[in-house]
Amino acid sequence: MMSISVGLVRPLFAPALGGILVTLMASHLQPIPYLHFHGNSRDTLEFYADILGATLGPITTFGDMDPACPDEDRDRIANTQLTLPGGMILYLGDCPSYFPVEKFSGFSLTLNYTDVAEGEAVFHKLAEGGKITMPWADTFWSEKFGGVDDKFGVSWLINGGFKEENAS
Repeated sequence: MMSISVGLVRPLFAPALGGILVTLMASHLQPIPYLHFHGNSRDTLEFYADILGATLGPITTFGDMDPACPDEDRDRIANTQLTLPGGMILYLGDCPSYFPVEKFSGFSLTLNYTDVAEGEAVFHKLAEGGKITMPWADTFWSEKFGGVDDKFGVSWLINGGFKEENAS
């Protein structure tokens, strides 16, 4: 049974319910990253779903929301989500053509893996076509850690195997 309280409000587009907007309330406030791309979010969906083992949610295009939208925006993704193993969510979509995305800056998405080899595999896959900002190496807080800006410009920090004294 899900506990309902004021806190996180997450709207979901529900095509199975006649396309109405459904709002779920959760008992824990949790920030959800929302990545905005400039016309290439379909490419990012496949890339991230494959690497992260994520499940793709419903896709809503600007054309689905407004049939009168500009032709160049009709097939752009207005909203979708990837559900990561363990239930975490990553929202993403394209901005309309009149709202260009400059670049991502000032944040990183962090992934924590208990298995070092799994973390390393994800690190190297995210680095393909991107730029390693910190090589995969030992740290004082985890057995291995690395940073990468992927080929779409998103900054990732990957931890593999937290050390016992830092495992909280």
